[in-house]
Amino acid sequence: MVPVEEESSVLEEKWQEILKECLDNFKAKEFRKRLSACLLLAELVPTKTWQQIEGNFQELFLKTLALTDDGIDKVK
Repeated sequence: MVPVEEESSVLEEKWQEILKECLDNFKAKEFRKRLSACLLLAELVPTKTWQQIEGNFQELFLKTLALTDDGIDKVK
């Protein structure tokens, strides 16, 4: 468990690992994993600078675009 006062520093430190995990879960069979990945990135990406997401932008864009074909509306 991460103390609240350390949350932002942990998120910054682990950003690449979090992003990779979310991108991997976009293709998960379980709806819960896909939805969780979408919700987490919806919260975190707006707080990042272009430099932090630039290297992963193409993969992020293409994988999120593919989710528009998901059969469950909450994931879109």
